[in-house]
Amino acid sequence: MYLNRVTLVGFTGRDAKTSATPGGKNITRLSVATTKRYKDAQDQWQEKTQWHSCVAYAGTADVCAKIQT
Repeated sequence: MYLNRVTLVGFTGRDAKTSATPGGKNITRLSVATTKRYKDAQDQWQEKTQWHSCVAYAGTADVCAKIQT
């Protein structure tokens, strides 16, 4: 079995939404914004924000459900 793991450090865009699967496992959905700062060709600082749609399952979903904006 392969496992992909990503760590995002950023800000949440709205409160997490929790629901359950037919089998009773919790699912939490939330959005996280990350911002990249860089210098452009004219040596000026620029910022680019990217939004990530995240989904957590089971025990991780319970922890993520407590995250507030």
